[in-house]
Amino acid sequence: MINHTLIYILEYPISNWVNDELDEVKKNVPTLRYTTVGQFYKEHSDSRYFHPKYIHYLWIFTQIIFNPFRYLQILKNYRKEVGLRIVIQTIAIAAVLKQHKDVTIHCHFASSSATAALILHKLYGYPFSFTAHAWDIYFSTVNKTLLQEKLTSAYYIRTISEYNKTHLTRIVPESQSKIHVIHCGINLENFPTTYRKPNSQTFTILSASNFVEKKGYIPFIESFKDIDISEISFQWKIAGNGPLKEPLIYLVQKNGLEPYIELVPSIPHEKLLDFFNTGNVFFLPCIISSNGDRDGIPVTLMEAMASGIITISTPVSGIPELIEHQKNGFLLADNTIGELIKTINYLKQLSVKEIKDIQNNARSTIENNFDIKNIVKSHMKYL
Repeated sequence: MINHTLIYILEYPISNWVNDELDEVKKNVPTLRYTTVGQFYKEHSDSRYFHPKYIHYLWIFTQIIFNPFRYLQILKNYRKEVGLRIVIQTIAIAAVLKQHKDVTIHCHFASSSATAALILHKLYGYPFSFTAHAWDIYFSTVNKTLLQEKLTSAYYIRTISEYNKTHLTRIVPESQSKIHVIHCGINLENFPTTYRKPNSQTFTILSASNFVEKKGYIPFIESFKDIDISEISFQWKIAGNGPLKEPLIYLVQKNGLEPYIELVPSIPHEKLLDFFNTGNVFFLPCIISSNGDRDGIPVTLMEAMASGIITISTPVSGIPELIEHQKNGFLLADNTIGELIKTINYLKQLSVKEIKDIQNNARSTIENNFDIKNIVKSHMKYL
């Protein structure tokens, strides 16, 4: 058992796999979770010294009165990045942290959560680390100077792909030795393998994600104009929601693709395995978006591979670190319907044994490299 208190600072909304990871971490070290100040104080309101009703005023007031220059400098440096409210709330969090000995901080995402940790580090000397994912380091609006400061100040940087490590090392080469690739992981107990032979007469492709640019649905559906519609021998069911839902509906209708493409509501995580069981393959046509955003390694691909459904995606970002073409899944040479049709036709010609080999390889990949229990063991070595 580690003999210090670990503070997890998380972005909202919190992904299911982050909760799974935190549950595993709590088995090894006393852990407090912080998402919003209100929630944090509600969970830790039994303090005799710092009651939530007064802490915002009393703690912050006394800190600023005794060290005005120090706190004004923090406000000057970080208010623009995360807002005045977040800066003040972060300072207030220290009131709770002071009640614990040997505190270390870990953040998911190199964005506002890591900025909060950086502030606590600058003011009170708390050591911090963070996990860098994708949008938080690639988005065109990322403050590169602030990211450099986080990379320099953190004692440990976790990132979820070799692709990301290369990117971060370019930003601060001196940080290379403390950047460690530790993938995201999944709870394998939630995704038992079911063998499916993808050559049935009714061939169903499944997708599930947010409807955002980096998922690649818009350009992929636009590529349908380059084929003869008679070449389509499948149904494609896309589950999700998001800002591009209406444009997707319009694009499907405009191109007369309603007989082939069905948009359905988002699938609750606990129903995802049932969703996988309704299809022959799972497909994500991921791209790099116009604002630089991209996936890290989509957790949904891991869950699909673990469950036994043949998985197809694109060689974007860290995805080739998960999918090895024709061994445990498939990577399209380009993000077009023509390439997907070629892959489907190839799959239909495979024997039962060849399909099972791919499914077994996929399951082994997840068990060996993406099991949440093993991921957390690797992560804990540095916390």
